[in-house]
Amino acid sequence: KLMTRMSFVDYTLVDNGVSAVEEYRKGDYDLVLMDCHMPEMNGYHATVEIRNMERDMDIHVPIVALTADAMVGTREKCIRTGMDDYVSKPIDVDELRKVLQKWFILPDEEGEICGDRDEREPDTIDQSAEDIIVLDKDAIKEYADTDEEMKGLAELFIEQTRGSFDLLKSHCVNGESAEWCEIAHKMKGGAAMIGAIHLAQLCDEAQAMSDASSESREDKYEDLYNAFSKVIGALQSLMGVD
Repeated sequence: KLMTRMSFVDYTLVDNGVSAVEEYRKGDYDLVLMDCHMPEMNGYHATVEIRNMERDMDIHVPIVALTADAMVGTREKCIRTGMDDYVSKPIDVDELRKVLQKWFILPDEEGEICGDRDEREPDTIDQSAEDIIVLDKDAIKEYADTDEEMKGLAELFIEQTRGSFDLLKSHCVNGESAEWCEIAHKMKGGAAMIGAIHLAQLCDEAQAMSDASSESREDKYEDLYNAFSKVIGALQSLMGVD
């Protein structure tokens, strides 16, 4: 959606790192937006594979990392792996545009690229010392122009997150679980994109539980699911999604 808004018409989307490498091998691309966390092969390994291919071809295509990791050192790791720049998720449109302008001449914007923000307050729930933001209603407008598009994104988020919860439940295990962390990371990105701020925060906490007991993971799972249920309620109230 953002590529279309910025007048890019020739682009390819893939589902995992292996496909990214194969698509690069057979295609002719000017730039790669590389998600760092993908199934089958993550973005770091995919970047190394691409850079190895380029050595024989004597070329260098820019690779821009996309990641929801906010940990210190993530940007440095991306650059060290062979990436040229870094954009954090949820993607800020202005930040993405500034990065892309290093390699492309983009057309002038006509008005606000994301549409005008309204003055509605985000949905909150009271919690003793502070208000927790359940849903920032404006966040979804970064990625959709019409009510129909917003509803479609909301429905996609709910469907994908429900599937992630099924997987997360199966990894409420004792000890190390890379799968638990990967699922939580994926959920965090989706929650942040849709504006589910509290859910994204809980996902970030879950992602940090790389070595935990099954009981603590089950407790966190319940917290996550309760937050998710509130987000669904807020989305239903906002746009009538199922």
